Amino acid sequence: MGVDKSLISYHNLPQWQHLVQVLKPYVKRVYVSVRPGQNINYPYTIEDKEPGLGPFGAILTAFERYPDEAFLVLAVDMPHVGKTCIEHLLKKRNTRFLATALQSKAKDYPEPLACIWEPETRVYLQ
Repeated sequence: MGVDKSLISYHNLPQWQHLVQVLKPYVKRVYVSVRPGQNINYPYTIEDKEPGLGPFGAILTAFERYPDEAFLVLAVDMPHVGKTCIEHLLKKRNTRFLATALQSKAKDYPEPLACIWEPETRVYLQ
């Protein structure tokens, strides 16, 4: 796209701010993954320590920092994921599995960036 997707406004806010607002009712704390040197005006950022790996590196970094936490991961470039999708994901969550992911009718596979990653996943991602 050639632009920072987190700053695109789909809902009258930059997308990262919109997702923070959407997620707040469902989690203890919303973290925003940022690239090294990327500064946003938000107190809970996790700077990606695995540059070059894309979202996978961000997930690895989050687990490194908080190894005993599960992470509800939402990519910033999914503007149509909202309350209904999050509630469905949480309802279907099964902590006996490594992850619980949404799957669009348009895709043949689950979406790893609209997913709850359980803490045990960390061992397999390293």
